[in-house]
Amino acid sequence: MRGVVAGLLGLTLVAAAGAQAPPAGARDITSMPETQAIPPAPAPGAAGMSTAESTAVAPPATVLRVYIDTLTGADTTAISGLLAQALYQSKQVVVTENQSNASVIVRGEVVRELPPAPESTSRKHATTRQKSAAAAAHTTPPANADTSAADVAPGMDLDEFGLSALPSSGASDPDVDLSHYRYRLNLELLDPAGDVVWMSGRGVQAQPFQAAQAAVAQTVQALLGALTPMAAANRATPY
Repeated sequence: MRGVVAGLLGLTLVAAAGAQAPPAGARDITSMPETQAIPPAPAPGAAGMSTAESTAVAPPATVLRVYIDTLTGADTTAISGLLAQALYQSKQVVVTENQSNASVIVRGEVVRELPPAPESTSRKHATTRQKSAAAAAHTTPPANADTSAADVAPGMDLDEFGLSALPSSGASDPDVDLSHYRYRLNLELLDPAGDVVWMSGRGVQAQPFQAAQAAVAQTVQALLGALTPMAAANRATPY
């Protein structure tokens, strides 16, 4: 009987000791902090945003870059400025000042319509005045003589003889008032190899003389129409 009691007491002590001892590999959760520092997750799209910002400034490589070469003719400085502005505002091409970086080059001339010569108010009496002037100089010209500007004495009014001064050479003037004249633009588009890929109408197909803004707008419209297939080919085969 004593042996049975002693055995039961031993089992009870062993069971109590096993209940109090933690299992092997157990962690003491009471020593862990209530919260652990979790590294913040990166903001979504942060890396992509910096990349986009760095590339948003530069135009895509497939865009056409237009270089406007020096034009010849009348009032080219002012007309070239209007041409560059119209191309820029079209948002279809990039106007570049680096010819080596250009997809196409614009060259050509600006033609200014000469204003009509002013009519003399007393043209019908020109023959009488010519005879009077000749008589005063003791020289009688033939009745059908046609006095030219070179025959008129210095200081005399050319209008009295039905003549007008020679037109100006039409040199470019950046401060010229373009509203006083009408223009036509004869332009060409050249590729980097120097081949002509487009030109404005000539002869019977030439554009009529117009005010500067209208002449530039009409020429740019035709020019952009020629660049449309080139832009499509550029997008298909980017360089």
